[in-house]
Amino acid sequence: REKYGAQPPIELLRQFQDFKGFYDRKKLFWKDVDDTLLVAACAPPGGGRQEVSSRFLRHFTLLAIPPPSDAAIKTILSSIFSGFLASFTSELSSMAGPIVNASVAAYNRISEELLPTPAKSHYTFNLRDLSKQFQGMLMVTPSTCPDKDALARLWIHEACRVFADRLVSNEDRECFQKMLIELSTKHSLSTMGYADAFEQRNIAWGDFMRPGVERSERQYEEISDSAKLLKLLEDYLHEYNMSHTTPMNLGEPDSAVD
Repeated sequence: REKYGAQPPIELLRQFQDFKGFYDRKKLFWKDVDDTLLVAACAPPGGGRQEVSSRFLRHFTLLAIPPPSDAAIKTILSSIFSGFLASFTSELSSMAGPIVNASVAAYNRISEELLPTPAKSHYTFNLRDLSKQFQGMLMVTPSTCPDKDALARLWIHEACRVFADRLVSNEDRECFQKMLIELSTKHSLSTMGYADAFEQRNIAWGDFMRPGVERSERQYEEISDSAKLLKLLEDYLHEYNMSHTTPMNLGEPDSAVD
């Protein structure tokens, strides 16, 4: 945005909308642009997003799409997750509703409490993130997720991978982790405290702990041995650096795992 409020990229597009072409300043002639339709999407100003001028917006037919209600989101997710847990034990099947409620509550709170700023412009969360969390939970099987506590740890892990990994400060990550423990207790998912979940252990799930296994035969399972996980990731990193001309340096391996 310039001193007087103009945004050069927007003004260039507005010129195209007004005159259907651009002026070539080097060869000094007008270039017509034919058979071109401009379709755009935007979000409300804030969090690094600038306000779009009315001179530009007047060329568009505006469609405002409101976000779905919490009830609609819960209905969609409950249908998917309840159907998935149908093949698990009755104890786990009964957790479909509480997990959906806790997930939607966590999504709403992080969207409202951790807002984007110029320094954290990527703090924008949408329903795609919520769907990714459930995609991770849909990767387990009854043998790898046998009880209620395991499912609660899986829920915490997926929420952290989708949301917490995008947070840039320890303060924000700790705030989100404490929120997960609060919601887990409120919705009767688990009795784990903050120390048990994040200080005394490293909750992690993955399908890469058995090298050499075909992708179709891999199992998404809980990783309880942090030392083995660190050693395996170091081996994967060494193998990558040996097969690529530009090595990848992840700094402190244990910090990267955390």
